[in-house]
Amino acid sequence: MELFIPSFLAFLILLLVGALAFLVLPKFAPLILVSGSGAVLAIALYIHISRFGTDEYERSTWQNNLKKYGGFILIGMILLLAYGFYALNQGPSSLISAAAAAAVGTAPLPPVAAPAIGGGFQTVARTAGLRLKELFRSGRISHD
Repeated sequence: MELFIPSFLAFLILLLVGALAFLVLPKFAPLILVSGSGAVLAIALYIHISRFGTDEYERSTWQNNLKKYGGFILIGMILLLAYGFYALNQGPSSLISAAAAAAVGTAPLPPVAAPAIGGGFQTVARTAGLRLKELFRSGRISHD
């Protein structure tokens, strides 16, 4: 019974707050809601500072002294990433020995030919016309 009454009271309070939030607050003017929120925030800030003081904030901002080294850290990271990119793109000879690469037995890639580009306007127009006729015949596009 000692757990039932406090939990029941908490449930009733939450039910009342929920009803207030869904039934009453939407009818209030936004100015009243913003003013009330600002007042509650100011009260909460006053209570927080009166309990904890400002020493807490001075101890929690020790990392602000590291701001003057931020540029050096950024340049160092860029240099490390650039070197890593260079080292990884040197191929298998720089990372593993040639014997180890031969043991894997990778087949060479076939040569890739460049696509045929160009031709006169008549060639391009004829190819486009043939393609359109093919699309009309197959029903993928229609005259409508």
